[in-house]
Amino acid sequence: MKKLLLIYVLSISCFSISAQTKTWVGPSGGDFDVEAYWSPTGVPGGSNDVIIPTGSNMIFNTVATIRSFTLQGNAMATITNNSITTSEASSISANAVISWTTGEFRGTGTITNLGTINLVPGAALSQALREQVTLNNEGTINFNDTGLFKIGYGNPTLNNLPTGVLNLNSNTQIVGGNNQNGTIVNTGLIKRAQGTGVFEINTPLLNNNGTILVESGTLQITDENTVLTNGTYNISSNGILEWHSVPEPGITCEGTLSGQLDGPINWNWNLNIEAGTEAIFDFDGPGDVNWIQGKLKGDGTLTNLGVLHIVDGGQGTTIKDQMTLNNEGIINVEENSVFHIGDGNPILNNLPTGVLNLNSNGSIVDSNNQAGTIVNTGLINRVQGSGIFDISINVDNRAPGIINVETGTLKFEKTFVGDGILMGNGTVQLINGIAFEGRLSPGGHPGILTHFGDYTSTSDAIIAPEINGPNSGTEYDVFEIQGDAILNGDININMGYVANVNDEFVILTANNITSCNLPATVTASYNFMQHTFDVICNPDNIILKVNNIILGAEENTLSNLTLYPNPTDGNFTIDLGREYSGVTVQIYNILGQLIADERYASAKFIQKEINTSAGIYFIKVSIAKKGSSTLRIVKH
Repeated sequence: MKKLLLIYVLSISCFSISAQTKTWVGPSGGDFDVEAYWSPTGVPGGSNDVIIPTGSNMIFNTVATIRSFTLQGNAMATITNNSITTSEASSISANAVISWTTGEFRGTGTITNLGTINLVPGAALSQALREQVTLNNEGTINFNDTGLFKIGYGNPTLNNLPTGVLNLNSNTQIVGGNNQNGTIVNTGLIKRAQGTGVFEINTPLLNNNGTILVESGTLQITDENTVLTNGTYNISSNGILEWHSVPEPGITCEGTLSGQLDGPINWNWNLNIEAGTEAIFDFDGPGDVNWIQGKLKGDGTLTNLGVLHIVDGGQGTTIKDQMTLNNEGIINVEENSVFHIGDGNPILNNLPTGVLNLNSNGSIVDSNNQAGTIVNTGLINRVQGSGIFDISINVDNRAPGIINVETGTLKFEKTFVGDGILMGNGTVQLINGIAFEGRLSPGGHPGILTHFGDYTSTSDAIIAPEINGPNSGTEYDVFEIQGDAILNGDININMGYVANVNDEFVILTANNITSCNLPATVTASYNFMQHTFDVICNPDNIILKVNNIILGAEENTLSNLTLYPNPTDGNFTIDLGREYSGVTVQIYNILGQLIADERYASAKFIQKEINTSAGIYFIKVSIAKKGSSTLRIVKH
């Protein structure tokens, strides 16, 4: 019984020793290692919880191994070239301040900062988080030093919580240590508001819906294990955010990245989207995202809702693996850029709201002898540059997709398929036996589209010239083929005036037409004057000759099309009978004047309104490759 009592007493004694608290009672500016400055007397050790009361000002002038520390009230402490090792939870109160000149936090403890930590210059040495220590920041940490801040030598964490602010005020780096990188986790605010140089974060940054604000200078994020998940990224006009991860996998993005870009995000080197995930760029403002060089990889999906500039920084830009880049905004391929889409089966998916501007005399090419694909249901524009832009990957131009070539030459060297529109006043070149199967609309209302080299069209192809008058190139469209032609398909005329019987329109020229399988006659109407044209295939041109003009509504070639109610008070519904793509609805009054014209990517039911005066109206519905139908409706 006595032995048991002795063991119990010793256990209580050991527990009391292990949990003993030491309180600072020293003078302002006193040193940690003075025994008399503590109550109870003696320098704190590994079994002591340290209290630094409000109003105190203490200097950690030596290595300190303690259980924990607490800065209370407005207490102040200075760390000078020494390490503080903790094993339990420590805290810094909301009005307390630590001035950190040099030295380290290490151990296995967790430090929660509610106050202010100032990293201040200290003989060009560095500060560090080491081992398994966690620094939870709910207050403010000011990086004012030009020395390195290290997070490494183990697996430490700087956890910037929702109320936390990291002020990156100097031109320095946050790096790992001894090839062991710690982690910055941000759910708060990382702010670069001072300095005109570069602040680099070269340790893993996990931005979990946090905010990154660059008001001045450059913030460079370089570690390849960085993950940007959601979050707000605001860049002022004097700031730059640079993603610069050379090693693979590169910076990983996931979720929606948004913010106001008055300055740029420079995407320099590798960006990774994991398989089965999507990252969305949803930035506003004039600053835009500049993709300078590097790879987009990882088998996921990146969706661009803003403006993305592809600017060749010398190493090229590449979409690889099974990546999909969805464009619902604007992508500008800038001067002389080489844009690689290949090395796997990647896709650039230019969606109906997307615009792909080919602004240079550059190229979109394969990578590692593997060609990716551009799928276009939006707009691809070639409106700048007088030279050649070369696309040597696969192109699928699907209705309602448009490829508009206004200047220079656009050259297609791989497969080219789809029922979309090819139009403009520039020059196109389909090589390697490509047979065109889409809708060809020469000119720019109207004009001349030139094809360099031999040309072949399939039975699905449509030539769709505008005829607004008798003069070629200025009043009606011409397709000029600088080579031999094999012509199949249909002709769909957009009539813009009333012609005369026997008028002729040379809508296509070629060096030699070796085969012509076009319809013998075609019809088109203007102001409900239906024109019938003979299609004349000559050895070197195609002529449309007017052989008859009659007055009347067009025949309903879409037998399942209905509209209701009729008569109407103005609002009515068009029922197409089934889902169609490439639908155009035009409304004419009794005088043949166009009062509404709208295009739909796809539709089955269309709601319309006539908001003009009561009377008789004609509703013309045109469907790509299916024809058109005109119905009469009465508005009360």
